[in-house]
Amino acid sequence: MNVQVQKVAEWLLGEGYEVHSIFDENRGTTDEEIIQKAADEDWVIITNDKDFAELIFKKNYEHCGVIFM
Repeated sequence: MNVQVQKVAEWLLGEGYEVHSIFDENRGTTDEEIIQKAADEDWVIITNDKDFAELIFKKNYEHCGVIFM
């Protein structure tokens, strides 16, 4: 996991937000599966993976928000 993204995740946890780390919990999950689960459960994706932009903005995958770091 990118150090910058990890620090944001740790800060969010400290502020009382629910955070799920694909790196820690579900390594090997496809980007499409991540986007679908996030949309189904109203999660915002925080990432440094540029592939999400292509899937969401070029292929119009449904989402609840993506923050690219």
